[in-house]
Amino acid sequence: SGQGIFTWDDGTVYEGEWKEDQMWGQGKYTSTDGVVYSGTFQKNLFYEGSCTFKNNTGSYNLTYKDGVIDNAIIDYLDGSTYTGTCNETSLSGTGTMSFISGDVYTGSFNDGYRSGQGVYEWKSGDKYDGEWSEDKISGTGIYTYSDGSYASGTFESNTFTNGSYHIENDFGTYTFTIANGEPISVEMTLVSGTTYSGAMSNGELSGQAQIK
Repeated sequence: SGQGIFTWDDGTVYEGEWKEDQMWGQGKYTSTDGVVYSGTFQKNLFYEGSCTFKNNTGSYNLTYKDGVIDNAIIDYLDGSTYTGTCNETSLSGTGTMSFISGDVYTGSFNDGYRSGQGVYEWKSGDKYDGEWSEDKISGTGIYTYSDGSYASGTFESNTFTNGSYHIENDFGTYTFTIANGEPISVEMTLVSGTTYSGAMSNGELSGQAQIK
């Protein structure tokens, strides 16, 4: 009890406060493989403070609160970085991942994957805001291209399946209705003032239409 240093046979060291033969109070625990817990301990468990270590994936700085990881800052060996929440085994909760390519993802993670709601911004200028599943665009969302065109609706495994696709170019504005990955109708307004609203088939104007 009180202040003391305990050294295990394998070289692990705890220096700090004790109570009833247990690490209890302020202290520092350093393992032989370089894991350092510095902060408050209760009943031999780390309760609040920081945990730092390095391994073959990168360097980690974890902040603990109430006995669980509250925040993590991770610098991966490939140059990417992560700031957010995690658990003892994987990224979980919400955070921001910045990739070496310049891409940035901010949103939900589950078991190490982008899952749930999130925003991914590509270095090219493209942006997706919507639902994810195991690192793939899956669910409802909006994909905006760097040229301003966008797809809004349902995605499945990175493929746009149902919804509307809007594009503007030198000839006019176009809004396509997409079903099962194929355009089934379009509304267009050309720069000349002509408007077209009608059906499509096999990527071509086909079927009933109204033209002004």
